This record gives sequence, structure tokens and C-alpha cells, in this order.
Amino acid sequence: MRVDDDTLRHAHAVWDDPAYARLSLRGTLANAIRPWGDALLDAPVTARVRDPEELPYLVAGHDPTAARLLENVWDRDHVLSRFPHELPVAVRTDLGSHWSVERTAGLTARYADGADHFTGPDRGVAVTVFEDDTPNRAPEDFLAALLDGAPVPPPDQRLTERLPQGVRHAFWLTPRDHGRERHELWGFTVPASGTAAGVFCSHQASEDLAWAQHVWRSLSWNDPAQTGSPGDIQLP
Repeated sequence: MRVDDDTLRHAHAVWDDPAYARLSLRGTLANAIRPWGDALLDAPVTARVRDPEELPYLVAGHDPTAARLLENVWDRDHVLSRFPHELPVAVRTDLGSHWSVERTAGLTARYADGADHFTGPDRGVAVTVFEDDTPNRAPEDFLAALLDGAPVPPPDQRLTERLPQGVRHAFWLTPRDHGRERHELWGFTVPASGTAAGVFCSHQASEDLAWAQHVWRSLSWNDPAQTGSPGDIQLP
């Protein structure tokens, strides 16, 4: 934070004094903090002491960018989903193209090979968004195209659910080619939007099928033409 000479002398005079607890400073931001860069550099700000044992905190911005950064309440999921390491809570993660999915607690996050990956010691998720290259195709027909060539497990290992504006389908199986027990779920959600999203869930414990189905059902497309929270197309 850049301050004028008088403010600097006053801060120096009270730094080790009880009056430090009441210190308030007005100046400008002296760092081009990414990703805002030059939009924040030299922005007028105010700092105050919140705890006498700590440095002053920036508490107010006096131009639109700084004010939004310091004073607005940020969306919880928007902030937490940016942390790639494992988190102790579930976080809804933006996939682009108006899609999102729940990243469940305990999973790290990364983006690679066109997919979002969430990984833990005994489970993992890969999520992909698809664009339909056939205009005005019905969701059921787009789903059929996505499932073309996929395995067809027994009826008790697959599930199709109608949505208010589309359809979703999942199947699960247990491959025997890895030398250890591993279970997989493949799931798709297809609204009437010309897009779809698919998840691949892998887990070691068979009882984690419920977790995999939860991740699949958390796929959500938010219609940009309508207001409302993500998840409006989902069944309860």
C-alpha cells in the first residue's frame, strides 16, 4: 500500500504504541495483483488494524474494482472450486457452457485432456461436456449417439431418468482386467440445449455406487435464458 509522507510518519510513530490499535490508513494499492493487474494498481483503498498483533488489513476500496474485490460477498463455490487440493467440503464446480457438477469432499481437482478430473485415494471422477453437431436433435437421440458402442450391462446395472427438459442415463459395471476390485459408473445428462455432460466415476468399494450416482445426478445445466440456480433441470 502506498501512502504519503505524513501518513507514513504517523504509522511509524504509533507502530509500537497502544494507539496502533486505532490506526487507519488511506492510500493506493501498490501491487498489480493477478488476475486484476492494472485495474487494481493505484486503486485508492483504506486499511485499518483489526488485531493489534497483526498488520493492518485492507477494508475498503474507493473505486469500482477495488470496492467489488474488498466489500462484496463472493460466491462460495466460485472461490472454493479454484483450490486444486482436496477440500473437506463438497463444492459445485463450473464446467463451462453453463454446466456444473459437485466435486465431493476429499478430492483434488485438475483439468487435463479436455476433461475435469477429481481424484482421491480410492475414487476418481472425470467430467466432459459435449456439443451436439446435429442441430435440433432430441435429447433422447443425442443420448443414443453418446451411448453408441458403450457396454450394455444387465437391467439392474443401468438406469434412465426423465428430466423436465431432457433425460439422463447411467450404467455401472465391474471390470475384471485390473487385478484388483474396481467399479465404474458412466453417466450422461442431456437437456434440450444442444449440449450434454458425461461423468466417469471409478471407485474401489462396491458400496460407493451411491456416491457415484450422486455425482452423476449432480450434473446440472443452467439455462442462460432463465433465472434461477443451477440444478433447475434436475429431478428431486
